[in-house]
Amino acid sequence: MILSLPLAVTDARVRGIRLHRALTVKPKPLTWMSHGA
Repeated sequence: MILSLPLAVTDARVRGIRLHRALTVKPKPLTWMSHGA
């Protein structure tokens, strides 16, 4: 569980970056809906 923690944090960061890029490059309603924002 201790080893999986850094992996989860890294995955969360990658998803956050992808989400930020998606909203920045393609600020479409569909993109917002797909992420439940």
